[in-house]
Amino acid sequence: MNNYDISPKETETDEEIINRIRIKSESDKANSIDEIRKVREEQDKEYQHILSELQDSDENEHTTAKILPPEPEDGIIVMVNLPNGKRLSRKFGFDTTGEDLRYFLSIELDIKKDFAVKHTTGETIQNDLKLVDQQFHKRTLVSVFY
Repeated sequence: MNNYDISPKETETDEEIINRIRIKSESDKANSIDEIRKVREEQDKEYQHILSELQDSDENEHTTAKILPPEPEDGIIVMVNLPNGKRLSRKFGFDTTGEDLRYFLSIELDIKKDFAVKHTTGETIQNDLKLVDQQFHKRTLVSVFY
């Protein structure tokens, strides 16, 4: 007898037909519950995997986080034009690198996405070079681009 065939058989009584339909219904219900459980288990595994990756990422950020030194007495005043039209200003030491400037901006502006910092000359600020080696003078204007 095929589980999916619920049409009455010539020799079946009404009670046998009702019983066969009930068994089929319970079987379908059990299969649906099993499928839902499987999907939920897969979703839970994926959630745990993503959560683990995020926790690893957070731990890496905390262990590699730099501490920005206080503004020096003498240094380079960097004024930053922001995409929203506002301006930000901070004094940096002469040994500050482009990476330090980007770090300051990412913290100060809470930037999570990739961004570029460009000098008024149009040149993109290089992370590995000191600002003084990238045409930064006593007062320098740069712009942030998303």
